[in-house]
Amino acid sequence: MVGISFALMLAKRCVNMRVLLLESKPKAYKWRNGESTFDSRTTALSYKSGLILKDIDVWNLLKQELAEIDSIHVSNLGYFGVTRINSSDVNVEALGYVAENHRLHAILARKLAQSNISSRFSSRIARVELHETSLELTLEDAGSTISTQLLIIADGAGSATAKKVGIHSRLIDHHQSAIVANLTLGKQHRGAAFERFINDGSIALLPMSPFQGKDRASLVWIQSNDEANAIMRADDASFLARLQAQFGFRAGLFRTVGVRRSYGLATSEAEEQTRRRIVLLGNAAHSLHPIAGQGFNLALRDAECLSSCISEASDNGTDHSSMVVLENYIDSRRFDQQRVLDFTKFLPKLFATDCYPLEVGRNGALLLMEISQPLRRAFARFGMGL
Repeated sequence: MVGISFALMLAKRCVNMRVLLLESKPKAYKWRNGESTFDSRTTALSYKSGLILKDIDVWNLLKQELAEIDSIHVSNLGYFGVTRINSSDVNVEALGYVAENHRLHAILARKLAQSNISSRFSSRIARVELHETSLELTLEDAGSTISTQLLIIADGAGSATAKKVGIHSRLIDHHQSAIVANLTLGKQHRGAAFERFINDGSIALLPMSPFQGKDRASLVWIQSNDEANAIMRADDASFLARLQAQFGFRAGLFRTVGVRRSYGLATSEAEEQTRRRIVLLGNAAHSLHPIAGQGFNLALRDAECLSSCISEASDNGTDHSSMVVLENYIDSRRFDQQRVLDFTKFLPKLFATDCYPLEVGRNGALLLMEISQPLRRAFARFGMGL
């Protein structure tokens, strides 16, 4: 999703630039446009991401299928401190949105097909050679070659392409797993999202668009690996009872649960995001802990900034692949990237620590934010990507 989004940004801002998108999967994978199922996976989009997708003419196709996040409820199991953040705190129609992944994929792919961007599917890069004025990419299929001024690597965490050019990532294993599933609720969600911190993990509940007339919510339940394995082995009734006991009844009774999936959690950061004529984007650059759903949104902001830097360089007659331009991009993104990386590393540790002074402090912080509109506004703007 990051690669296609960036290609669309570049094609819009640099109309005379030739852009080629290489995708390792077959064409049918990106073009699938099936109907929603109850178990559709989702992505949380920040307010800023909505503005970025609007700029590349994706939003109007997507917005009718989104669920709006009108409020966020943050709590800590066993403590009375809570924080409620509403869209009215920052005078916007919604704090964020929840999109079904397959629809977002399909709409991005449709825009790609309508653009002047060239695409090659079922293509993998075997070798990258740096020359004075270009890069030469050798593809695995029949050894064909491509010459380019700039290579953007956006093939996910643990990028195989990045390793081929000698860029490696630092990996932190969180020894946790995220259980992902969709639920039917006992009452309307009314655009409410929840983040509840529990022993050794958290529970996030995101509003979804209705399915066959019933309200749905997307669940991300983070626990230690051992706990997650035990939860995954439970039958549906036991699963829902255990979840209800830890989450409470703010969203009503959990009626049913769909297909459950579990993923091990790790954070990775590339040792370099730029090199001569090369840039890493998305999870290839930084793969985050899913707390607060910041990963894709941070990647979109990176992509928007990089496309602006390239466009400005091209307009000024500067080599858009030069280290001056690429370092300017990194300098522009350093603060936002670092604060989000620090936040997603620090918050899970903070709420997982059993230390009485910290427990009191966490509870007090939630209460303070609840009674302080300036604090709520600042936190909301951070989550919105502003």
